[in-house]
Amino acid sequence: MTLQTIPFANLAGLLFTSLTSVVLPLVLWVLACKKWQEKPNSLIAGSGGFVIFALILEQSVNSIVLNNTAIQDTPWLLYLYGGAVAALFEELGRFFMMKIAMRKTLDAPNAVLYGLGHGGIESVMVVGLTYVNNFIIAVMVQSGKMAESIATLEQAEAERMVRNLEPLWTMTADQFFLPGVERVLALAMQVAFSLLVYRSVKDKKIGFLGLSLLCHFLMTFLSSLAGVYLGGIAAEACNLALTAAICFLAWKLAWQPENGVENPDDL
Repeated sequence: MTLQTIPFANLAGLLFTSLTSVVLPLVLWVLACKKWQEKPNSLIAGSGGFVIFALILEQSVNSIVLNNTAIQDTPWLLYLYGGAVAALFEELGRFFMMKIAMRKTLDAPNAVLYGLGHGGIESVMVVGLTYVNNFIIAVMVQSGKMAESIATLEQAEAERMVRNLEPLWTMTADQFFLPGVERVLALAMQVAFSLLVYRSVKDKKIGFLGLSLLCHFLMTFLSSLAGVYLGGIAAEACNLALTAAICFLAWKLAWQPENGVENPDDL
């Protein structure tokens, strides 16, 4: 078993996803703060909200529930559970952070910054770091440096290393590009959810919070189903349609009213 040449398209996919999941959020953070002349406090609040409520609290509950129930044996029930838990922890966490940590600075631009902070740190931690690491390894494989390193290992260890690297040349290019597309859509969704929750906090209307919970649940549940039953490009096309619909809803209900456009519908 030996190292093989990695197709250029795979390398391009690794680079694309690395850029969209790490560089893009950083660029948006800088541009948004500069555009609205804001300090990065809301970005920090959004990043902290994701770490506390999604990474720590949500995952702690998942480890308890999924290890002690038969939910994982029933796919549709697992997706229902996953959608409900993600919506509850992330949206209630968003509501709490805006209500408490951002109470003095909360407005529409800061709600967008919160969403960019939440979605950006999620992108970096969930996908970005892995893909940057994989891209560096892929470059080492192509340059021959990885082969030199593997040559110094015992045969069993060398074979294990090659098996671990095998997906880099056996997977198809779309499998490397699609996570980057998914991260862009997820970042847009986090901004949309943040705008809806912002309106709930600002106007003291629980309906906006309920709408964000519903949209988050539907997005997570339906995207999970699409990933299983449609797969690949078709699933991301469905995600794109859902993201566009929810972002338009947030723009119409939460952003426009803050920029001089009357909103006839109060939730």
